[in-house]
Amino acid sequence: MKDIDNEIKSLQRKITALRRDGRPRYSEDLRREVFALHDRSGLPLSRFAEAVGLSANLLYKWPRSQSPKSDFRRVEIVEDRPSPSGISVETPGGVRIHGLTLEQAASLLAKLAR
Repeated sequence: MKDIDNEIKSLQRKITALRRDGRPRYSEDLRREVFALHDRSGLPLSRFAEAVGLSANLLYKWPRSQSPKSDFRRVEIVEDRPSPSGISVETPGGVRIHGLTLEQAASLLAKLAR
């Protein structure tokens, strides 16, 4: 997590430097960097935007096609309780699937990523 924090601070410095020249013009490379770091950080977009010194509204307006992971859906593997019968997966929509083997969970996550 320290690496992500350092990357966020570095990106914040780049964005702050752009503002010194008046109205900032964010290059496509910088936008890709912003989305790539956001995807790795796991933070909600609004909280991430605040951390790097951008408006969340601005990030919502930027095309997500500039994100290298734009086709992926974020899923979280949660452990409600220890279960000897397998792995439980919960999708962002709240659907829970219990009792999966490691192979089944990996296959499901790969399908969700498509």
